[in-house]
Amino acid sequence: MKLLTGYALYSIPGRDYTLRTIFNINDDKIHVSGDPTPLLTLEDLYKISENLRGKQKINSVEFEKIFDNNYYGRGWSMDDVKFCYSQKIEPYTVNEGCIYDNYMPESHEFHNPHDSNMFPYNAHRKLFSDFLIYNVNNSNNSINDNIIYGMDIKKILKHMEVMSYNFSAEVMFKYLSYVKNGTGISSESSKIIKNFIEKFYGKNDLYIADGSGLSRLNLINTLFLSEFVNKIYRQDDGFLQLLPDSRTGNGTLKNRFTDIKNYTIRAKTGTLDHCSLLSGIIEDKNISFSISINNSNLSENEGELKIDKLLKYRIDKL
Repeated sequence: MKLLTGYALYSIPGRDYTLRTIFNINDDKIHVSGDPTPLLTLEDLYKISENLRGKQKINSVEFEKIFDNNYYGRGWSMDDVKFCYSQKIEPYTVNEGCIYDNYMPESHEFHNPHDSNMFPYNAHRKLFSDFLIYNVNNSNNSINDNIIYGMDIKKILKHMEVMSYNFSAEVMFKYLSYVKNGTGISSESSKIIKNFIEKFYGKNDLYIADGSGLSRLNLINTLFLSEFVNKIYRQDDGFLQLLPDSRTGNGTLKNRFTDIKNYTIRAKTGTLDHCSLLSGIIEDKNISFSISINNSNLSENEGELKIDKLLKYRIDKL
């Protein structure tokens, strides 16, 4: 699903697009509006707060409503809600909804959202507001009452594809319908992606339930995925450069295909309980592939090993 969501975003609104979020002080309030902030970290928000200052003490933060109130994807498992990757889908978030033990707004000890000691914190607006209010009120370094925070869409897509982070994928999935229609609604984003695929590929018989692939209601087959990747590669492989690759062993391809020296594999992984997938391209041969193991009792690692063994066997036959 992140291949479909990612390439739709790469095309609409486009690879050179910059998301812009506006922080504006009006009296005792900070208004946050514009584009979502899926990769905003606490450190980023601290730097923003250092450059904001009102004429009086800030008491609250108001967020523009750009998404609907359906916070979770269709077909998500309740077992996933306890993890950072399946946080409530909201546009304005910090640290991808992950914080650490003993977190305090006045702390300037910043952690990566996906460090092992992090845990999910679903009160996105409280986390965002408390940190911003405290640090703006305690900063004396600026006279700005308006800041625009920009984020290159390719940086977000690379984060989605290489590290396979579901939260940012779901935020950007909803963002598609916000760009098109003014409100982020998952069902509308599904239609947008299906219409995009029909125009790009000529196929519209897929069922798309979410943007990250957490849902078991998504129905997509390997023939389509292989041909979809191949068409992207033939028309413009810039998007595929954002995927994990075997040459550097980055992201979700880390420690996979380390013994393949003559070819570079660029591929997107997919993992759910009892399900392992890999779709991508063997660059040096211009050959695309998609392998799926469904309804299996194999562990995640066993599923990956089985897929890797099959792909290596096919590569040896080239």
